[in-house]
Parts: sequence; structure tokens; C-alpha cells
Amino acid sequence: MKPEPLVSLYAKIEWANSEIEKLNTAIIRYFETNPCEVKSKINAEGTEEIWRFHWKHKIPESMRIQVGNILKNLRDPLDQVLAAVSMMHRGKNNGVSFPFGSAIHEYEAEIAKLEKLLPTDAIELIRRANTQRGGNSHLRGLHIINREDKHRSGLVIINMSGDFSMSSLKVFEGGYLIRMGYTHGQSLVAPAKPVKPSFTKGQAIIKPAPAGPVVQFKPNIEVGDDDMEFLTTTPGTIFEAELMPSLNIAFGKAAGLEREPIVVALHQTSQLVEGNVLTFERRFFP
Repeated sequence: MKPEPLVSLYAKIEWANSEIEKLNTAIIRYFETNPCEVKSKINAEGTEEIWRFHWKHKIPESMRIQVGNILKNLRDPLDQVLAAVSMMHRGKNNGVSFPFGSAIHEYEAEIAKLEKLLPTDAIELIRRANTQRGGNSHLRGLHIINREDKHRSGLVIINMSGDFSMSSLKVFEGGYLIRMGYTHGQSLVAPAKPVKPSFTKGQAIIKPAPAGPVVQFKPNIEVGDDDMEFLTTTPGTIFEAELMPSLNIAFGKAAGLEREPIVVALHQTSQLVEGNVLTFERRFFP
């Protein structure tokens, strides 16, 4: 049995875990609708045709609302466990909330306020949670996204992201491969100046043996890659490719979590929240 002051906290975490599983099912069903297609666009100079994966329909708004509700039910227990400790310590539960200062001096200022309201052991456990700027990305992401969801109109920002693997590529006569992969991330780059292809129509320029390795390409998002792009050719190039995109749905605005599949990020966040609550329970509600 959980101590009475913490029963509702664990109930919220359990509800969130159940909803994360439902979200995972919703994402699987979404991908079963084949929401992705391939499109190309010629650059402004007319020198390159850039091929990318394109989403035919948007992520359902219901999914964004579901994510927002999960975040709220994972964020509340962090504040509420401090309120429970405060009530036991001084008979009041007002004025306490988990610190997430946007700068280290702001974080320390929040800690200083809590030192007047909570026992020393509680401050020690708060610091262990590592929620200061540059600290635990999942807990900070939980706070930042939940805060924005509560204080602005609109829905939680979640985007598509991905990388891809390629096992073969055929470029037909008259075409030219400029780059396979990403501008800044992993790529295979052709010679700087296009030359007339010497291969015959249908001949593969890259064709690993059936048992050979599959080349995997990953973008470098931090320096500006568009992770939906996968190939750059001269305009009008005809090609055939055997490629497998690895696509996911991720948070669109959460430092450190943008490339992590959203279900994975939520599971890890839930585990961290529950672990923090359990740590306070063991120290103050044995």
C-alpha cells in the first residue's frame, strides 16, 4: 500500500503509462495508413533536384491532445510530492514546486526559496534529480513542453523525423547523382562536376551483393540537415532505389528530445518521474 499523501501521484503516473501504450497503438495505426510518399523539388538555381519523404496527411490533433494530457499527468507528481513533504514538515503545502530555472542562477534562486520551506534531505533529493539547465533532458523537456501547453493556445508540437537505409541505387543514362544522404550528416557524395555517365541504361552504380551490407544514413539536425531528404540529383534524373526509411514521431520543441521517438521519450520520462517520487517516499514516508 502506498502512503495516503502519495496515492493520487502514483495513480497519475499509472494513468500516463496506460495512455502511452494507447498512443503507441495510435502511432502504429497511423503508419499503417501509408502516410509517406516521395516528392522532389528543384533548387532556385535549377542545378539540383532534391528528393525527400513527404507526409501526405498531418498527425491527428487527437494525438497531440493525448500527448499533452500524458505530460500533465507526469509533470504534476513532481510538484505534488514536494507539497506532501512540505505539509508533513511545516503543516502547509503552498509555495513549493520543482525547480527548473532557465539559467543556473535562476535555478539556485528557486533552490534558495525551497530551503526555507523544506527539510535539508528534500533539497538534497531535488538536486539529485538534476533538473537545472544542461541537466536531465527528459525531466527538463517534460517541464518545458507542459508549461507551453498550459500557457499558450495550440497543441503540443510533435513532428515527423527519420533516417534511412539503402541497399541499391540505379541511375539511368543521362542522369547524375550529386549526393546520397545528407548535406552535413552521413552521405555519399559524387564528383564535384557532373560528367557524362559511362554506364549503360539500367546499370547500377551502387549495387551491393544480396548478402552485402546495407548503407545507413543519419542526418545532423543540429547543423541544419532536413532529415526528410535522402537524395540529390541533377534535374530530370531517373533512378530506381531500394531504400527503407526509418520514420518516427518526435517532440518538435524540446532540447535533447527532438530526434527521440515520442513513445520512447515518454516511457523514459515516466520512469524518471516515478523514480523521483519513489525516492521521496522512501526518505519521508517509510
